[in-house]
Amino acid sequence: MSVWLERLSRGFTEAESSQIQAEIFNVKGLQLELDSLSTEHLQEGLIRMAPYRLKYSGSLRHGRVESWQQANSYVAEKIQANEAPTWQDILNLNALLTNQVKSEIRTKPVYLGPFEACPPEDLALTLQHFERDILTNKAQLDPLIATALCQYWLVSLHPFEDGNGRTSVLLSDWLLGLNGYLPMSFDTKLDGMVATLSSDRVSATPGNAVLKLLTNVQRSYRLVLNDA
Repeated sequence: MSVWLERLSRGFTEAESSQIQAEIFNVKGLQLELDSLSTEHLQEGLIRMAPYRLKYSGSLRHGRVESWQQANSYVAEKIQANEAPTWQDILNLNALLTNQVKSEIRTKPVYLGPFEACPPEDLALTLQHFERDILTNKAQLDPLIATALCQYWLVSLHPFEDGNGRTSVLLSDWLLGLNGYLPMSFDTKLDGMVATLSSDRVSATPGNAVLKLLTNVQRSYRLVLNDA
């Protein structure tokens, strides 16, 4: 197993597992509260949530509102059709977000701040593992955990030249929506989702990534319920 596969495939610690189960319980409780809202109050809450959806996306900062909206529409249509995402869908999302006709796997190194992401020569193997064992093998996991792991792998590998973070966010929204959950809302970037191999930085573990997603999902519910 490569170093990257080993790093990304780590299991949860006992403490992480306990906290994850508690936070999943909280999300499901918030979902029950949401189900009791009137249509009017739900619409008001979704409007209240909207600015926090865009905080991370980078769309406004880079003048990419149209591409962000197009990619969101793509996800919404797939959720409506009850279609699970494939690797080709991820390529399509990245192409929409970066205004390309076709998205391709990067062939050059990229850096997450001062840290190098997965080297190009290792991407083929790691992405094969991601598609086979993470993206298409989610049924055995709680949907919230499965969503977080998909996002964690994708944003950590950084397989594209651009738009990796936004692509991973919309992949998560898609998986959350298929399972009846609200999308994530943000107050910071996704730094806690990214795994690196540097000993100089406290790398996110899969458990950290799950907890971060659960926090971001709960933020959406609290915004909609006016309990932020």
